[in-house]
Amino acid sequence: MNFPSRVSEQWEVAADAIKDVRLVKIRVSLVLGHKRGAFPLMKLPYMLGVGGKIGSGKQWTSWIHIMDIVRLIDFSIQNKQVSGPVNASSPNPVTNDEFGRTVGKVYHRPHWFPVPSFLIKTLVGELSVVLLQGQRVIPQKALDHGFQFTFPTLTQALEDLKHRGLSD
Repeated sequence: MNFPSRVSEQWEVAADAIKDVRLVKIRVSLVLGHKRGAFPLMKLPYMLGVGGKIGSGKQWTSWIHIMDIVRLIDFSIQNKQVSGPVNASSPNPVTNDEFGRTVGKVYHRPHWFPVPSFLIKTLVGELSVVLLQGQRVIPQKALDHGFQFTFPTLTQALEDLKHRGLSD
């Protein structure tokens, strides 16, 4: 089990100790938006003309638009039937290679410069497990309770961010 997984598991065990209340545990995937966070760092190589897949590029990338996560949190609070773990991710995860190709397409930048696995491991250490293995997360509970995503596809999400200037 990698470090982020261990931390998440420990947080959820601690949360489970809370009794006699409805408990919703939002499991957050990569949030797209704002000038801080992972996405601007992921987009930077593309803006510099050297974007490309990380490692094999076959690993899954689960993501969610900033506006959808805010709406999902509100939905989970307002909908009393929602409890327990809720995956905050779009219903359409993509591979790392597809993520990069979509960033390149939306921002009109090339997708050609692969970053080898050994370099990622050297640069970010244990965090490289998250980047190189990925995870395919589906927000099944949110969908089952009727949540409607404003930005269900990566292209829609990135086009909106570009249009609004939220990630520039």
